[in-house]
Amino acid sequence: MIGASFVLGVVIAGMELTCTGQVYFPIVTMISEPRYRIAAIMYLFSYNVAFIVPLVVVFLLATFGVTSERMGAFFKRRIALVKFGLAVLFIAMAIMIIVNLGWL
Repeated sequence: MIGASFVLGVVIAGMELTCTGQVYFPIVTMISEPRYRIAAIMYLFSYNVAFIVPLVVVFLLATFGVTSERMGAFFKRRIALVKFGLAVLFIAMAIMIIVNLGWL
């Protein structure tokens, strides 16, 4: 059981590295530079909060008895609002990227 858990942990960490490594590697590199350290720590904090908050929300919803069927029905009734919200989020992210690249 312990060996299987270790192997599974290594496999999952390797798979997740392709996603999170793209965020963590540049931040760790920035932390090594004293002039970027504060900004890098803020980026790391922001990323971790953005990663953890949805997990906490799902955990709390499950704790209070909300089922996946109920959540699906909730979002199906509000599909237009969900799509609009995602469109606004992606447009905001695109603007942030454009501004940070100096194109605007």
